[in-house]
Amino acid sequence: MRVAFSSRTMPLSMPMAPSDEPILPLMNALTSQEIETPCIKVCVIDPETGFCVGCGRTRGEIGGWLGMTSADRLQIMAALPERVSTLTLRKRRKGGRRGRLGIE
Repeated sequence: MRVAFSSRTMPLSMPMAPSDEPILPLMNALTSQEIETPCIKVCVIDPETGFCVGCGRTRGEIGGWLGMTSADRLQIMAALPERVSTLTLRKRRKGGRRGRLGIE
């Protein structure tokens, strides 16, 4: 098979998987295992603390979550309720009617 790029043609070679190995199980290897996660799909990082407003994890913890052991994940999850509660205590809502009128 050849694919045309401008005036030249280049051979297109696709790696082929051996016919005896199914591709789908390889692609879904991570999703087939249940991994505990505190994620609630509200992914916003607080710039002051570096914690996610939804789950309380840091960006490093979020990024490395799948590579952590179950014990590491459980240790982090034990600290999350305190993190999230301090996030909400530090923040004051700035919008709404009070924000527009300058009422404190």
